[in-house]
Amino acid sequence: NAKSTTPTNTYQAGLTASYEIDLFGLNRAQAEAAAANLKGSEFDRQTVALGVAAATVSTYFQACALDARLAVAQDTLANARQTLRVVRARQQSGMATALEVTQQQVEIATLEAAIPGLETQQQQALNALALLVDHAADEALVERATMVMDIALLDLALHSFNGRVVPSMGRAYTEQIMHPETAEIAPIWASAFGQAPDIDVDKVTSLFLARERYEVPAAICELATCQPERRVLSSHGLDVVEVRDELRRHPFHPRSQSLDLIRFWWGQQAVTTPETIVDSARAMRVFDLQNSRILAPMRRYIKLPNPVLISTLRTMNPITSGKALNRANVQTIRTSNYQLSSVQRYRPGGFGDQQHIWHASLPGDIEVFGTHPGSSQLNLENRPATPSNWEGNGINPDVAQHHNVLLAQYNLHERRGRFEGPRQELVHIHFPFVQFDQTRLGAGWAAGRRGRGYIGILGTHTFELISETEIVQRGQHTGYAVLVGDEEEHISFAAFLEQLKQYRLRLIGDRLTLTSPFGRFDLTWGKDFKVNGQIIDCDYPRYDAPGVQVPRNPSEMTVTGTKHRLRLDWASGVRESTAL
Repeated sequence: NAKSTTPTNTYQAGLTASYEIDLFGLNRAQAEAAAANLKGSEFDRQTVALGVAAATVSTYFQACALDARLAVAQDTLANARQTLRVVRARQQSGMATALEVTQQQVEIATLEAAIPGLETQQQQALNALALLVDHAADEALVERATMVMDIALLDLALHSFNGRVVPSMGRAYTEQIMHPETAEIAPIWASAFGQAPDIDVDKVTSLFLARERYEVPAAICELATCQPERRVLSSHGLDVVEVRDELRRHPFHPRSQSLDLIRFWWGQQAVTTPETIVDSARAMRVFDLQNSRILAPMRRYIKLPNPVLISTLRTMNPITSGKALNRANVQTIRTSNYQLSSVQRYRPGGFGDQQHIWHASLPGDIEVFGTHPGSSQLNLENRPATPSNWEGNGINPDVAQHHNVLLAQYNLHERRGRFEGPRQELVHIHFPFVQFDQTRLGAGWAAGRRGRGYIGILGTHTFELISETEIVQRGQHTGYAVLVGDEEEHISFAAFLEQLKQYRLRLIGDRLTLTSPFGRFDLTWGKDFKVNGQIIDCDYPRYDAPGVQVPRNPSEMTVTGTKHRLRLDWASGVRESTAL
């Protein structure tokens, strides 16, 4: 049963660009990469922008890799790593400076970021910030970079489970979500929160692991390691439609020019949406990007008059609109025995890309999640197309979570889009049966136990066992419910199964309903989410979690751990850590 049937509070949401490095990856929208660099380099790729725009409290370390050829990039990276070894040897003999070593490390970071899938946005940002904190001469910039790093690590602390960063996220890769212990962010988490991972100087993570000046605040460490139970509500990023007004009224760095909008929108990967297409076409003409392989599908349309361009886009309905990283309201509930995380009501029925909508974790590296497998006709040389079998969704579901209960509804009747591959009329769930201590599978349900953690899934349609790690639910309009629990709540796995049998899941029209003796949950497609008849507001503040409550648009914030407190005041540049 849900641990509480009390409706969540209602929050008014806003945003400032400050304090926005988040787990859903939406701070690509903060990227201020010079648009001229989009034309590429001698290796036919975009140079990664590295830096912090102090006035806007943003950080970016973004690889667009517009026309990268992976083989060339890998060869170049190998050469750069060899050069770093030579420069280090010269430094040891007094023939090179520390600055030359740092410059070569930045070059390696740039090259690694250009290879798809190597790094998450959190890792890129943290590595960039570590360089700034260690080597920037401007102390005001160092202070702001330090505070931004605090917020990045706070997000990691709040949404991690047993040292693994496994929440809902905006950019996910198959290996990362199935085996998060191997993800590039894993050694950063270990280094930040008290462990000592080996430093591989050939990887860009070494920039953070070998940092010299930055110390993780004690309050954030305590939230990461000393708080086994918590419920986190957090809001990240901006919707594409919000960008124009938010940039114009930004308190530190107001902007209104088309180029400013393009930098932000393209940082969100919002290139082909109705709100951005006119400015995107203008940027392609101004910067001569018609020959870009990534932007090639737009080439024939960029000279159309603006009204015709917008109407043509709406008629085409391209799947590339799903790449845009919009605002995300993420809920994560964690105990010592399980974690369940999801993004609420994220563009249901729209095209997805690599957005990872929900994820459950149990001890022993058990990872459970579901997607609608997608396909794309935009297959580029040496670049895997997304969405794919497990990365992202072809069509986004409507998902809502209340504590340890999650409802997911899939409606695959939505209009087909340009460049969309064959649409599969099924959804599937990664459920690694062989890794659990115990499992059960019925016609419309599945359950598993690992250690003291339990998970159950109820479906509106029959579950079909495809392999030892995958179950499928076929149909154009389907749904399921995910329930997590543990021994402390249910006494035993047998008791959990008995309780699971008392739940009933129905899909009638656009309403998915879960009922039990303990409560009722109603998720109406694109409309209300109700618990026991009361509407649940899925618009969250920046943070509402034990130890940190911060509205959107913060200028200062306080983080309280078990023994320490951290106060950050951006306007005055104050970063203060004190004992309780």
